[in-house]
Amino acid sequence: MARLVIREVNLLAAVRQFDPDGRINSLDAIPDTELDRWCTLPLTHIWGMGLWRRSPAGRLIAIAHEGLRRDYFNALPDWKEDDVAGSPYSIQSYEPCECLGSLTSLLRFRHRLAERGLGFILDFVPNHLAIDHPWVKQYPGYFISRGEIEPGQTPPPGWFEVHTTQGVKWLANGRDPYFPAWTDTAQLDFRQIDTREAMIRELLKIAELCDGVRCDMAMLVLNPIFKQTWGGNFDYVPEFWSQAIDAVRAIKPSFLFLAEAYWGTENRLIELGFDAVYDKDFMDRAVYGNTNELRSTLPERRAWGVRRLRFLENHDEARIASRVPPEQLPVLSALLWMQPGYILWHEGQEYGAKVKLPVQLTRRPVEPVLLEQAAFCTDCGRWLREFPFEYAFSQIIGVNPSGQNDDTYKKMVPILWWAGNRRLLWIGNLSSVVASGRVPLHISGIAGRTVRLRDIRDNTEYERDGDEMLGIGLFIQLPPDGMHWFEMTTVFE
Repeated sequence: MARLVIREVNLLAAVRQFDPDGRINSLDAIPDTELDRWCTLPLTHIWGMGLWRRSPAGRLIAIAHEGLRRDYFNALPDWKEDDVAGSPYSIQSYEPCECLGSLTSLLRFRHRLAERGLGFILDFVPNHLAIDHPWVKQYPGYFISRGEIEPGQTPPPGWFEVHTTQGVKWLANGRDPYFPAWTDTAQLDFRQIDTREAMIRELLKIAELCDGVRCDMAMLVLNPIFKQTWGGNFDYVPEFWSQAIDAVRAIKPSFLFLAEAYWGTENRLIELGFDAVYDKDFMDRAVYGNTNELRSTLPERRAWGVRRLRFLENHDEARIASRVPPEQLPVLSALLWMQPGYILWHEGQEYGAKVKLPVQLTRRPVEPVLLEQAAFCTDCGRWLREFPFEYAFSQIIGVNPSGQNDDTYKKMVPILWWAGNRRLLWIGNLSSVVASGRVPLHISGIAGRTVRLRDIRDNTEYERDGDEMLGIGLFIQLPPDGMHWFEMTTVFE
């Protein structure tokens, strides 16, 4: 399984940062020096969040929405209406947003990423479109609608009235079964063959512009979830994702599919063809220091255990630097970097950004840089480039107590990577106390020999007995939020 490291970038905010007056209004405004800065981390892909054309009607809703206005003030106290672009998930058209330039500038941007060895990922939103998407008037049958409407009636909450080519209709706003509707969206009807075919055509167009898609709330169009929300008979209806993924991969076999997914639907989406699905449990366990669960479940024993997209934050979650003390950021960042499979790194995470920017805003606040975190992440890029992760294997290792009445070992997480005769051992203490333990390392070739442990952060070296490491285990003692990052070699005398 390939190891992919994906950086999420808010494209509108990135362009606004380098083109504050809107003179360029193009992805060309993001300079090569910024792309080079992204590459100081060992990335494989950029997820360009918010590329598609946003809804003008949705923007007006976003400006007037009281809850969102509070979020804007919290994130950007001097925000103005010009800073509000509307939601990137209320899509009026799968064309580049006007503020990001033309299709030509998009292709140039993708080429610049490819020159740096980076793939390009874009959003696909299967469940809904904007309330002013052209299909709403032209093809109302693509959407969930109500039956006969009496003149003068007002649509109930979660519905909106629209004059279509087939007369006046009440269409449903997009929603999931547990929360109020998204009032800037129109709910697509996946009980209809025409709807499915139309969305697959849109997906095929997107696939020509990028190397993969992050599918927003992918579980909402699973047959059981859609039936729970909207009703209908799905007994003989194939899953949309099996149809859509097959259609794209018939043309682009290596195209990447990532799913935002919750509610225990993750494994089902992998069965239907997704390369990786969100792993929000990882974030929660890391933040709350649930080390027993981290050791026992990462990765899962099933083959698809490494097909989890693990993260500490993204645009929907609170910033990790706002949730934990600054001294915890390096050990949690290292824990994330050492995960197998798929890793998501949110822009600003490397310098300890604390403000969660609402996706409707296009301007970021100016935040102080946490120098220790920034230096650590820069160093991580240098250290990790030296290890061949692309063909390595990984293993979460258990920890044993180092003495009686000492349970601090439970606070430690050891992770081993190996490729050929190269081995990289990371051990972190995810707690605010000194932790001690024994880490048994069942590695071939160390019996009867001395093992040299070189900490890749400062080149400090230790020599330990291989038989002891195989038996009672390597003794480790770490300060609060401390870690070791060892490259292991066998000493032949």
